[in-house]
Amino acid sequence: MTNEIFLSITKDNSSITLFEERLFLPFFWICLLDHEMISSRVPHWEQAYRYIDFEEKYVRDDESIDNTTCIITISKEKFHTNATIARGMIEKQLNPALPLYDGFIACLESHLSLGGVINLDIVYYICCCESLQDFIKSINREITSIKKQNIYGISYLDPVDLIGSGTGTASIDNKDFKELNTYKQADDNRYRDEPVHDPNLRQKNIRSLIYFFISLIIVAILLFINR
Repeated sequence: MTNEIFLSITKDNSSITLFEERLFLPFFWICLLDHEMISSRVPHWEQAYRYIDFEEKYVRDDESIDNTTCIITISKEKFHTNATIARGMIEKQLNPALPLYDGFIACLESHLSLGGVINLDIVYYICCCESLQDFIKSINREITSIKKQNIYGISYLDPVDLIGSGTGTASIDNKDFKELNTYKQADDNRYRDEPVHDPNLRQKNIRSLIYFFISLIIVAILLFINR
């Protein structure tokens, strides 16, 4: 079982992967879903994940998960309906993410214009959850928040990392998307808030402590003199 999840377009038994991710289930992917899609997969997930030990995070040696039954398939019609609903919330309440979301949707629309469906292979992500039921509850809560335009219920999107938690990483077969300015900007921003390592920090802290203690001594001397 691979340690990545994928968003791909499948047509006539041929598939092209557009986005992939390891650490997150990207929020923009969830924007394409609805409760009906999740409920239709639950029986297949329950059958497949009965061999998973969620505490130890491994698959029994004598069994494997059938990805074909666990994949979430999104038709062109469902894609347009759900993406439009989600865009309304993003435009009003998550506006900084809107340009990248629009680019993401345009990318999918371009590929779907030639026919086919969207497939989400999230088998690995589910294995990383506390349990299958925990994942189902979590994903359904997120979908409900999107449909009800409830920004406070959103937990899958990290505004600092709109690639990992938003679009997912553009694959090697999705070079045009990687060249979008919105993608490049988001890629820059995801590292901008990382703490900067200062090699002189220890010396600066010691110097500050020395100044502090000198100030205390001076104050003590002044108080003694004025007694």
